Amino acid sequence: MTSLTQTSKEPTMYGSRTIMFSVWCLILVGCHTAPPGFSNPDDPTPTPTLVPETATPDPTTEPAESPTPWESPQPTETPESESPTPGPTPTSTPASATYDPERNNCPPDMLEEPLGDDYVVGSPPEVEAGDNISRIPEGEFDLVDTVCVSIWPFPGEGNPWPVSGLNGGMAKSLDVYFAQFGRRLATATESLILYATSSNDRWPSGVESWTEAECDPDPNNPKKIGSYPKCKSRSGVSGMLTFAMWVRIDDQMRKHLEAHGMNPWEKEYCIAGGMPTSWEAYYGDDLWGWHCHSPEETPYDDDRTFYLVALPHSVTVEQQNGFEEAVVMFVASGGDWGVLIPDATRVSATATKRSHRNSRASAQ
Repeated sequence: MTSLTQTSKEPTMYGSRTIMFSVWCLILVGCHTAPPGFSNPDDPTPTPTLVPETATPDPTTEPAESPTPWESPQPTETPESESPTPGPTPTSTPASATYDPERNNCPPDMLEEPLGDDYVVGSPPEVEAGDNISRIPEGEFDLVDTVCVSIWPFPGEGNPWPVSGLNGGMAKSLDVYFAQFGRRLATATESLILYATSSNDRWPSGVESWTEAECDPDPNNPKKIGSYPKCKSRSGVSGMLTFAMWVRIDDQMRKHLEAHGMNPWEKEYCIAGGMPTSWEAYYGDDLWGWHCHSPEETPYDDDRTFYLVALPHSVTVEQQNGFEEAVVMFVASGGDWGVLIPDATRVSATATKRSHRNSRASAQ
């Protein structure tokens, strides 16, 4: 190979002509011809740079790695005004990702229920005759508002049931807590109508017994919420009759109970619905069941959850995100009410649990 420091020989006639032509080219018109082996900076098609086979590809052309189910997808650019508030990492794509309160009447975990008037619901006299079970007596109720109601009891489909019960004071605290997410506990009248519907079903969807309703039969070791999809009312509300549900006592229900000698003693929260027939609870195994406890009474382990209600178009995206984060936090805690409300007392899995099992015999 020729050295770059080698002395050049005397140019030939051909070389002299080349030099002279190059000089005239520069003087007259300007010459953009690059010497052999070099790229012309003005050439519209630059000579590509060879990349060795072992070179690392440009990271801008490498596809982004897909997030695992335990990671939240990160946007490439987020304006400061739209930066999300950090919270618990969801276990899956949040339902709120497609929720738009202007387009969607209800959040994705809720059903829209257009409630009307003149519902005749509750336990009819022929059922009550000779039966010492605590139920809501049949009566006429009016509800004219359309509501969004939870499809499943809290904390929702696919999650374990809460591990311990609530008392009236805790139910009230939770009612206050969920208000920040645009939700509240269902009222007693709403619950009765959503359970029984205008057909006044005694068991879900008009079947003739608790067994035919195909609900979870074991409150001691219940499967995850949603494991019994056929256990639902004609309204679409699902997951009842494994546990009775906490409700807020509204004025309409209070007056109805007082008219039938069932004074709720100024309580704000009671429990609606029944439990499995085998449980032998004094409030029965059907949708008309009813009982109350004092606000500060030691919680019964089988009074452990509720349905939530909201008004259509009222829950913002931020509120929905916050609610979903609260569900994740609650489930991650093992169903400990103490992560949501400070006055909650968790019942240990090894403790002797207080329940209504076989309470019907003692009530008679």
